[in-house]
Amino acid sequence: MRLRFLAASAGLALIASAGISAPAVTAATPALIGSANGVVGIAQTVEVRAPGFAGQNVGLNFSLAGQVRTTATVSLNSAGSGSTVWTPSDAGAWSIAGTGSFSSASAGNLTVAAVPTITTLYAANQTPVNTPTTLTAVVAPTGGAATPSGSVIFTDQFGSTLGSVPLVNNATGLGTANFAWTPTSTTPGITVTATYSPSAGAGGSANALASSSTDGIQVTSGTPVVSLKLPGTLVVGRATDVTAIVAGVTGSDGSPIQGSVALINNVNGSVTGISGSIPLNGSQATAAWTPASPGNQLIVAQFSATNSFVSGSDTQAVNVLPAPGADPISLGVQGSAAWPAGGTVSAPANASLQLFTTTGSGAPASISESGPCLVNGNTLVTSTAAGTCTLTVSSPGTTAFASNQATVTIQVQAPPKKKKRR
Repeated sequence: MRLRFLAASAGLALIASAGISAPAVTAATPALIGSANGVVGIAQTVEVRAPGFAGQNVGLNFSLAGQVRTTATVSLNSAGSGSTVWTPSDAGAWSIAGTGSFSSASAGNLTVAAVPTITTLYAANQTPVNTPTTLTAVVAPTGGAATPSGSVIFTDQFGSTLGSVPLVNNATGLGTANFAWTPTSTTPGITVTATYSPSAGAGGSANALASSSTDGIQVTSGTPVVSLKLPGTLVVGRATDVTAIVAGVTGSDGSPIQGSVALINNVNGSVTGISGSIPLNGSQATAAWTPASPGNQLIVAQFSATNSFVSGSDTQAVNVLPAPGADPISLGVQGSAAWPAGGTVSAPANASLQLFTTTGSGAPASISESGPCLVNGNTLVTSTAAGTCTLTVSSPGTTAFASNQATVTIQVQAPPKKKKRR
């Protein structure tokens, strides 16, 4: 018996050195509200543990910068546990407090980080001098349902600003900035960079992270019949638009040109269709394309008119980058080594564990919990009795890293039984 007691004491000492405290469980377990640190636009769980309110509905106020931004009602089961799903709208320090008679509950406090973004610049590969051409920047969050806001600044390779355009949001959650730029001199190549500058949210800080994209343009003295408008960077598995622009020609009777465009991908002589024949919409034809293989490739647009004898084609060499690797993720107790992803660790009942999360990309991570435990900010509060909890850490990814998840199982150990007095 003495050996068993010593082993248990050693185990608790190791747990204490890892930043875990285990207060004694009492009959009057306090009411707790918890939600982990998160990311703007990515849904997360809010958990309530309140045995004294078992079987009741309790109200929650979600506050940012001293203002209630939204509310929720949580139905508690016979053990006093319940949860709801919440999607943070803004970055900053949030507080989740009970309302009415439930205002006595310990509030949840967490930090919501800005979501990473990917900016894609679409520019015509060739455009005539002294003629406006539209530069299009599309800004997308790497995860979740946040809609980027702010503006896009367009600069040339010398750092000179060509213009700045506010983002316009669409129904798909993307932000788009169209800038009409008129080149004033011919050049064999000009490089344009579109840089997304996020605006501040309700919490006073940006809700999205800045990102940029670069594309090259050839300014010509004449007007090319066909030009291609596509990003300067393509990535395997990442959807993009390929657009053919027809200009400088009319129908045989002087009416607007009509016809269709076929878009083709050529990889080392292996030709596949990006699209079949697409009718012109105005002077353009666009097809969505997701590159399937990396490396140097050719994109070809072939145009044929239906109201004249005009035809033409354009070819653009592109380098498709390999699909990004999954973002490396680490999770553990502060001051200790990271837990093994997919592994199982032990913790005492009713303990508080100060967690850390890291990602290889530097993207903010979010934590979700399933089971009888509760996460508040970066603190894991284990269940008051033996049980199994699962923590899942998620990264939304960045331009260079794909989204990823890592899961750790927590085996909560039952509190030691008190010895009976003889």
